[in-house]
Amino acid sequence: MKPEQYAQISAKLNELMRKPKFFIVGCQKSGTSWVQAILDAHPALSCGGESGFMTDLIPSLTQATGFYNQRQKTGPHNVFSNNDDEFMITTAILSLIAKWPGAEAASCIGERTPGHAILMPELNQLFPNSKFIHVIRDGRDVVLSGWFHNLREPSTLFKQEFENDFHAYIEHACLYHWRHYIIKARIFGKRNPEQYLEVRYEKLHSAPEETIEEMLSFLGVDASTSLVERCRDSASFENLSGGRKPGEEDRNSPYRKGIVGDWQNHFDKDAAELFLREAGTLMKELKYT
Repeated sequence: MKPEQYAQISAKLNELMRKPKFFIVGCQKSGTSWVQAILDAHPALSCGGESGFMTDLIPSLTQATGFYNQRQKTGPHNVFSNNDDEFMITTAILSLIAKWPGAEAASCIGERTPGHAILMPELNQLFPNSKFIHVIRDGRDVVLSGWFHNLREPSTLFKQEFENDFHAYIEHACLYHWRHYIIKARIFGKRNPEQYLEVRYEKLHSAPEETIEEMLSFLGVDASTSLVERCRDSASFENLSGGRKPGEEDRNSPYRKGIVGDWQNHFDKDAAELFLREAGTLMKELKYT
């Protein structure tokens, strides 16, 4: 790489580094994609999706530097330190963000990966003072949405463990995803209240303008009525689903139905009792029961 190319790229990444960052987190199928679409419609925001920085990129980079450190033979002056790793990781993340449409013009940069809900302290170390929007949804609707998602795009693990066994899937999804993610994210929120905002999926349905205004104000961007309506309309269920109304189901679409409380149409008594047995305490804390 020529020196002038290096300088040009460095200047661009430095500018991105100075911009405020936010991260949308939450258990899978809680509505994080919807929130991403809402915020990405704001002219001051650029929000990418499912980049997996913490879950995919960082392990690969640290494994590579660890492998190099083990094999080099010239002494401790020729190994990567933790600070070196952090610098390379940050640079790699910013290099990816630089490719996002709208990132250069935006005043605030966001990213959505549901699994980052359990890695918020690590993200905050890489990008200090970032803000986190934690999307929470009734766990029964989360489980149901996850079930249909996995039926649509079944993984080998899902086929082996859960196909045709909805009750087993409820227990697994509740314990290792919904409950685990929410508890971990709320611990970070209690320790860093000024950086943390909880958004309920149900309130985003019942009071979209109020909820969107709250998110925009939290991020420090223009929350005027016209922009709130722009974000709302751009990410409406009709737009995201290709023209369907909420309640019109398409099981082949990631935006399957777009309603609140659909679990009541699919959970039998045993399924409802199983979920509450595993997550009843948290459900009460969140006022879902």
